Parts: sequence; structure tokens; C-alpha cells
Amino acid sequence: MRVGDGEDVKYHNTDKQGKDASMSLSKIYLAGFLAYSGLCIPYFGHSFSFFGIHNRLLGLFVLIMAMLLGVRYFKLRRNAFNFFLLVAFFFLLLIIYSDYSQITQVFTFTFDQSQYYESKLSVALIVSIVPAIVGLVLSEIAINKEFRQGFVRAMLLWSLVAIIVGTQNSEYWFADYSKKAEWKNLVVFSQISMTILHLAGLVIFLVNIMNNKYIVFSVALFVVSSFFVIVYQQRSAWIYVILVTIYLFYVVSGSDIIKIIKRAILLSVVLLLGFIVAIKIGVFTDSVIAYADQLIRGEVLSTRTPMYMIAWNGFLDNPLGNGFGAFSISGSYARYPHNILLEALYELGIFGGVVILILLYISSKTILQLLRLGKHDLDLLSIGLFFGYLLIVSLKSGDMAGLELLITMTLMFSNYQLRNKLELTH
Repeated sequence: MRVGDGEDVKYHNTDKQGKDASMSLSKIYLAGFLAYSGLCIPYFGHSFSFFGIHNRLLGLFVLIMAMLLGVRYFKLRRNAFNFFLLVAFFFLLLIIYSDYSQITQVFTFTFDQSQYYESKLSVALIVSIVPAIVGLVLSEIAINKEFRQGFVRAMLLWSLVAIIVGTQNSEYWFADYSKKAEWKNLVVFSQISMTILHLAGLVIFLVNIMNNKYIVFSVALFVVSSFFVIVYQQRSAWIYVILVTIYLFYVVSGSDIIKIIKRAILLSVVLLLGFIVAIKIGVFTDSVIAYADQLIRGEVLSTRTPMYMIAWNGFLDNPLGNGFGAFSISGSYARYPHNILLEALYELGIFGGVVILILLYISSKTILQLLRLGKHDLDLLSIGLFFGYLLIVSLKSGDMAGLELLITMTLMFSNYQLRNKLELTH
């Protein structure tokens, strides 16, 4: 049964007993599992497919299944509704700032890499509208323990699939930059997408290690996931793992110096094993070493700075915006500035910039609330830590045409900000 604002969010089975009650909880668990699965499947690109179905279409189908499981519990609350209105306004801005060739491309439901500008609106709407609606519908049952358990188990499962896929495509580890760029253009493989999939599992393994849960299993997979994060050369992920580790030391160990020392020794040994494995395999290529050297010298954003400056100067020249996708035809070597705020300012002007700032603010508030509650719930802690990386990615590598994960998770977990009114079901 659904309850209103100010009451406990519980699904009381007054008219159902035994198996029926268990089945309801199982459906909520399955909804959480399918929700993450539908969001992450497209991130595999063309590296694998089910029965020849395009992964984007498969992901949307799985998301719709999750929505159907949760729709009976749907209740529109203020936080989720307000954010959904913001997202709807964002989509409207994309359409307003698009030209005729982009709008007509939407109805073809195709994406041509060689025509990035013409296809960008089509991609933005197709990959984001359905997930946003699903996130809104599932925002009520996302408060349930069973939902977040299913969501985290899906994070774990698909990170294991990412390990298998990455191993099957091991030639990518040793490829030069041109080869990696070719794979990315063909949507076979994407470094950032695979890093996101691995990081989802990595934070779970790290949380388990810190809490002395499934130690052997977690340590082994933490080493493997760390190996892949290094291979895919996302320096933001390297830094984020360090920050997450420090945060978990604080949350789990508190002021217990002995616990901190024990966990620091354990993690040091784990990372040392990971480096030894990487050296033995020979994946420390010149590009990995060069990225590490830039990181040590504090040049994390060195490769992005020219793009950032083009976007910023373009905004100053035209504060009302240059048009959606205009950065891709600005003469820059990149199709977008790899920062959604600067991209919004350049393409959508001051209006788009304000919308993105509000979006980032609400997402940040949601993440912080998940982390606060996560001090007493390991699943929430894992979700919050993974969610935090998505926010960083949006500012380091993000594209406005690919915000479905950030938008959907903000909608899905928006009701956690009502913690003073709602009681989480534990």
C-alpha cells in the first residue's frame, strides 16, 4: 500500500500473507536490479550484444521492464517532480537550440558518427527521455531496502561482465592511441564507459574490504578492477579511488588508529599485487606511464584546457549560445568540451548554464544525503560513492548528449532527501 508525505514509506501487506508478501518484495528487488542493468548495458557499446539487438535498445527495454514492476507503487513527491520539470526544461532547451537538420534526424532514430552534429539531438533525446521517466516512476520504491539491494547486486554483476568483456578484448590494452580512437569512433569500446562499469564494482569491493566482508573475494576482484581502471587511463578515476579510500577510512574506522593501520596495510598489499600483475602482463604502456607522470606533476586537466578555453571564450563572445552541437563544428579537435557546464554555456548560453548548474547542485545534494545515510547502510554507501564518480565524469569527460545515468539516478534517489519525513525500510 502507498502512504503519503510525512508517513513511513512501507509497503504493508495487510491483505497479502506469506508467498504473496515475499513476491512483492522480490518484485521490488528485481526492479532495482533491472533499473541499473538497463542503465549500464548501453555502456558496453558493440563489445557484445544479445541476439543481435543493439545495446541501446536492449537497455531501454530492460528499463521499461523495471518501470512496469514499480509503477503500482508510484507516488509523485515534490523533490522528484521538481527535478523532472528541470530535466524537461533542459530537453526543451536542446530542441530550441537545434536547427532543422538536427530536429528531422530525431525521427530517423539513427546515429551516424560521421554526422555527429546532425545526430546529436537524436542521441540526447533517445537515450535520456525514457530513463528519465523510469527514474521518476521508480523514485518511490527506490527508498526500499530491497530496491537498493537489487541495484547494488546489479552493479556487482555487470562489473564482473565488464571484466570478462575487457579480457576478451585484451588487444585494446596494448593498442596505441590511434587504434583506441578507432574503436571509440566505431562504438566498439570506450575507455570512460568501461571505467564507469568497473568503478561500480570497485567501490563495492572496497566497501566490503573496509567492513571485513567477503575479504578473499573482495580483495581479488578489487585487484582486478583496479587493474582495468589503470589500463583504461582515466586519471579522474585514479584520483577518485584514492579519495574514496580516504573517505572510507574515516567512515569505517573513525578514530580507531589500530583499525586504520590494519586496513592501510591490507590495501597497500592489495595495490602492490595489482601493480605486480600489471607489470608482469606488460600493460604499463607508454601512454599509461605518460598519464601517470602528468598526474604526479598535477597536470590532470592539461589535455582538456584548450577545449575548456574554446568553450569559455565562445560563451563570452555569444552569451545567448551558439546552438546545440555547435562546439563540434567550432574548429576544435574534439566534438564537445568534455565538461557539461562549459558545453551548456557555449551551446545553450546563459540559460543552459543555469539549468546545468541547478542540475549539478541537486545531484550533489542527493549524493551527499546517500553518503550520510550510507554510514548505516552499506548498499547506500556503495550507491552514493558510485554516484559521486558520475558527477565528476560529467565535469571531466561529460557530454550533454549522454547524461542519462546522472539524470536518472538523481531522479531515482531524489526522495532520500526527504529523510526527515520518510522512514527507510531496513
